[in-house]
Amino acid sequence: MDGGGRRGILDVAEVFRLAARASTQAELDALEVPFTEEPDAVAYGERLRLLEKNPRAATDLRGLSFQPSFVRDGLVLASQYAPPVRMFVLGVLATGLTDFLDHFALIAHREGTAPPSAELEAARVLQKRFFAYCLAQWTELGMEFDEVFLSMKEDALDLFSAAQVRECLDGGPEAILGSELFTEEERALWKDVFDGAPGAWTRMRRHLVDTYQLPFRALPTSAVRR
Repeated sequence: MDGGGRRGILDVAEVFRLAARASTQAELDALEVPFTEEPDAVAYGERLRLLEKNPRAATDLRGLSFQPSFVRDGLVLASQYAPPVRMFVLGVLATGLTDFLDHFALIAHREGTAPPSAELEAARVLQKRFFAYCLAQWTELGMEFDEVFLSMKEDALDLFSAAQVRECLDGGPEAILGSELFTEEERALWKDVFDGAPGAWTRMRRHLVDTYQLPFRALPTSAVRR
């Protein structure tokens, strides 16, 4: 079974879903993965038990077949919050992997090239929604814009998409305001954000969530990041 196959990705998502049901780190330490022998799913279960004691090891995904930036960044964020907010973040990972399964299945086997032309348009639509989710959800959990764009670049569909995100990273606000990654309405909202308009990012997030029907989850008000 290859770790980037759809079944393997869903097994990884299920590990995070089970972990999200824990209420304490002790319960997370006792997590078992009896439903699968998929190596990546088992390995992620082992890493979750290290989030408190050894976060560096918990977020080191070397050796795993399926290791998107989305998962690595989510584990880093989870290690920076204490339970039960840590479990909330793991739930976000489970939701993201499930809702964007098609995108993750595509990038798991990419080699820098785009999908066949017949599939490319649909794949780009999927990617646009995934990028919107990263911007809305990761900023809600405390990631800075440059961290989110870097994560998007690493999980981009192909080299062309990665280059578009890289331009935003390197060029800053001016590049984002001219980027084809965003619609005209979104570029106007970005301008408000960069101009420091009151409530600008709240409006941008609401637009992304509503327009792309995102499974967005608001961070609990009690959350304190380490």
